[in-house]
Amino acid sequence: GSRGWRAWMHSADGQVLHPLGDPDLGLDRPVWMADGSALVAIGRAVAGEPRGIYLADPSGPILRRVTNDSVDWAVAAPSPDGATIAAVGLREGVAGHELVLMDMQGVVTARVAGAGPEGIRTIRPAWSPDGSQVAYLVASEARDGPDELRVMAIDTLQPTVLGELQSHFSERKQRMDWYPDDNALLVVDRGPGDTRYHLYRLDLDDGSMTRLAPRFAESIMPSIGPIASPDRKGGDLVAPPFVEGPATDPATGHVYYAVFTERRISWVEADAEAGEMRHE
Repeated sequence: GSRGWRAWMHSADGQVLHPLGDPDLGLDRPVWMADGSALVAIGRAVAGEPRGIYLADPSGPILRRVTNDSVDWAVAAPSPDGATIAAVGLREGVAGHELVLMDMQGVVTARVAGAGPEGIRTIRPAWSPDGSQVAYLVASEARDGPDELRVMAIDTLQPTVLGELQSHFSERKQRMDWYPDDNALLVVDRGPGDTRYHLYRLDLDDGSMTRLAPRFAESIMPSIGPIASPDRKGGDLVAPPFVEGPATDPATGHVYYAVFTERRISWVEADAEAGEMRHE
């Protein structure tokens, strides 16, 4: 669209059904309400003005604008019960982004600021399955320092610092999600020994970090579906890559491996992944 980003609705098989909202709004970062009745998204009504939070009908039209203020909203996430929105925005005259809780009419009930000049990271806050907590990232006071991962209790508004993550590589590509049946978060980090960003499961009971999908490629933008429930088996939806080898060329002594992937990848991707592999 003329404003750049625009949200579209697709069927499960990938068929484009219709755009969401007026094309001039340039709706961005849509997220479903838990009951599937609507989507919460960010849009800009007038070029050059701050972005607002909108409620969109899945069939396409805008239901209403939730916010009517001068805050430039970056991301928004509805609570599981659909009563509260956790959003990150920048107020005029305030240094750094804030985490804000509001009702579905846009009435603000709480504000949380960060300590550094950037404040709260503009990634979508992650609600716990019961809606009692929300997880978010606080930008480091140092330019290249790690961010603080915090979880805030909604009833007391008291945050708990869980640890630090290297997560400022690209906020548009960053995301975290809460496991539906476990007290754990799926996060992105570049931990000790990592050359790239990878997915980790952070257990909130003991603070342990478990690296997932130990592949060579970089992993970003995690999202958890119902298939993550312990009592539900998803099967091999996408087969992981497997390696055959080593095979040694007797003439040169060079060692080779063959890597088979489920999907076709480019030479650039293959070269990057091969560069991460080590023999002996």
